[in-house]
Amino acid sequence: MEWMIITILLGLALFPVLVESRRLSVIRSTALSTILFVGGIAGIVTIAIFNIDQPDSGESTVVNRPTRVKKDGYGRSKRCQSCHQSQHHSWSHSYHSTMTQVADEAEILGNFDQTLQIGEQRFILSHDDDGYWVELKVQVANGFSPLYDKCKVVMTTGSHHFQLYWYTYPAQIQPLGPKKMLGLLPFAYSIEEEKWIPRSATFLGPRHHVGNQEISRWNNTCIRCHTTHPRPHVDGIKVESEASDFGISCEACHGPGDAHIERFKNPITRYEAHLASENTVDDIVNPAKVEDHGRQSQICGFCHSMASLTGQEHHARFQKHGTEYRPGDDLTKFLHLIRKTDENHPITQEILKSDPTFLEQAFWPDGMVRVTGREYTDLLESACHTRGKLTCLSCHSMHHTDNGATSLEVWKNDQLRPELKSDMACLQCHEQFKEESHLKSHTHHSATSSGSRCYNCHMPHTTYGLLGAVRSHQITSPAIQVTIETGRLNACNLCHLDKTLGWAADYLTTWYDHGTVDIPEEYVGVSAVVKQVLSGDAAQRAIAAWAMGWSSAHEASGSKWIPMILKELLNDPYEALQIIAIKSFRNIPTIASVSFDLLNASASFEEVTVIARNMWNQSEKVQESNNAILTNPDGTFSTEGLRMLMEQRDERRIILAE
Repeated sequence: MEWMIITILLGLALFPVLVESRRLSVIRSTALSTILFVGGIAGIVTIAIFNIDQPDSGESTVVNRPTRVKKDGYGRSKRCQSCHQSQHHSWSHSYHSTMTQVADEAEILGNFDQTLQIGEQRFILSHDDDGYWVELKVQVANGFSPLYDKCKVVMTTGSHHFQLYWYTYPAQIQPLGPKKMLGLLPFAYSIEEEKWIPRSATFLGPRHHVGNQEISRWNNTCIRCHTTHPRPHVDGIKVESEASDFGISCEACHGPGDAHIERFKNPITRYEAHLASENTVDDIVNPAKVEDHGRQSQICGFCHSMASLTGQEHHARFQKHGTEYRPGDDLTKFLHLIRKTDENHPITQEILKSDPTFLEQAFWPDGMVRVTGREYTDLLESACHTRGKLTCLSCHSMHHTDNGATSLEVWKNDQLRPELKSDMACLQCHEQFKEESHLKSHTHHSATSSGSRCYNCHMPHTTYGLLGAVRSHQITSPAIQVTIETGRLNACNLCHLDKTLGWAADYLTTWYDHGTVDIPEEYVGVSAVVKQVLSGDAAQRAIAAWAMGWSSAHEASGSKWIPMILKELLNDPYEALQIIAIKSFRNIPTIASVSFDLLNASASFEEVTVIARNMWNQSEKVQESNNAILTNPDGTFSTEGLRMLMEQRDERRIILAE
């Protein structure tokens, strides 16, 4: 308000000058220009600062979803825009910013004019001028009967790979109090495919025959990482959830901004700070300037880690008041970081009481994380971080720098610093490999080969996520013994799909003196990837199937033989694996023309089989037995070899939730 008064007084003070300038034509132009310039600046400053802390109109009247409420020094990201326009612009184009959104026509990506069905449940989607709606009907003797009336879609989660939809739970079974308990549509909209798929298929798990609407999951779980400064306010059946902002906004990384905004409301103060030769005392956190490299990465680790609250008392406080962690704090005082190397910790043991398979599903046997979204946990196991100074910001940038190296659209996919999409991420420390001759002698590949990319060997795609494989963030080196002990494919075989484990062991011994490794009989004579696609467990099959669609692997191994193996996953009992196979097929030109149905992949099995057989029969086959990719001495494909591997399939139940 004081700025509005200052602006009014400034206008009154300048008014005589304006009048005088009209009489003095010699100075009229200069005076008017000066007045307009000063007045314009004052007006802009007034508008920006007067609006900087205004509450969100209408939020106080919302009763059917979590609300955005300014509290504890936190507010909305729009408060930062007037002073930090460039940073706000790039952030607003990131997927962090649209992690959670209020549902309206501009944000909803899925087609809501159709009916989706799981088992005996039918979900009728519709939209009108009042919004987007979900109605559930269940099968009865005479058809389908409504289970509850139309429920309004009020929030969305996701805008990159998938989008999920939260709706108000039916009024007739809504608990007492404000109607902020949400249901989750058991379908996800695949943005890449522009199609609906069962939400269960976006994770790796057995097929679901009913739609799980996961009532109150948002308020109890999702709110912690999908909003800024969340406060669940869950008390029994009463739900009053709120957050300072939806999505991952400025204050999620920089901390509460009230004091910073108050300090720099005065433009003179801002100008003085800009000119200061030393860092000005501030109340905001700049992650890049956090001196302790561990705490710097913990800012990302608040969400990107395998973690739980530190005990029941802390959980109760979180439910009532929200998170107590602030960027720059020691995260371990607020969260228990779950690590397989510390599985005897009391909190981890409590988790295992309710879910005995938790560690097995979340980690590989040696403690490496096997699901995406937990990159900080992997970083904690990396010598580059524990003995060096590697942090998340060594490679990633939360703001796009407009230096022409990469577009905003490309940057936002991984938010990598433009110069670090190459080996520079590693060469920051390992400078000797900037010399091409040193690089070639180290990798034994040409400098331009994918086999000379540091991250292909030291951060291979061994983590499951987003219906495929993503890079591990635990920095390691290929080791065949690790593959044998953990079942995790090594970098060599992930690229050389047509080679055996023994072949990779021989090269690693010759090049790096790894020593002799006893190859288990099950891996002898057959490609490591073929073995896992056909007889591995669901997690192994997923990563191997993704590798079969990787262009770098096609360059090293060819692709004409792959469909003869990969087609078997079209009948896999895990829907996610069927979709991964389809995505890999689309990277093989001849198969890419097939019109796949994501909800019924097995319908394409016969068509793909015919195409795959024709591809193989028309290819230039080596006329000798190649058991590694299941070919006979005459070059024909060994259906017997395939059948034998399929009979060895590991059918244990796997659930990998990202």
